[in-house]
Formats: sequence, structure tokens, C-alpha cells
Amino acid sequence: MINRYGIGARIQVIFHKLRHPRHKVIWRRIDESGFCPGDITCETCNVMFWCRCHDLSDEKINKRLE
Repeated sequence: MINRYGIGARIQVIFHKLRHPRHKVIWRRIDESGFCPGDITCETCNVMFWCRCHDLSDEKINKRLE
């Protein structure tokens, strides 16, 4: 389930891309075994809008940290 921050971050990325159409926005999927299973970044301005670990519950995050 996506939390409110996640929805807002994804909307922010869409508006960023509309405002800066030449920027390279990456919706990346990283290996599931790592701590953060993906992120959404603008490689042109070096901004991370979202790390998909924010979608995880506290319990799942603590499991990955162990």
C-alpha cells in the first residue's frame, strides 16, 4: 500500500518532468535483496524524489536492517 507521502512524491516527479521535459527521470528497480528496492531520481539535477523503502512498513524495514 502506498502512503500519502508516496503518492505526493510520485505526483511531484510527474510535475517535475512536465516542467523540465529534457531532464532524465529514472524510475529504477534495484535488486530486492538490498535495503532500498528502488528509487525515483532525476539524474539531471541529482535529486532523489523517492526511495521505495518508504513504502515498507517499520517491521519490514527492521527486518532488512538485521
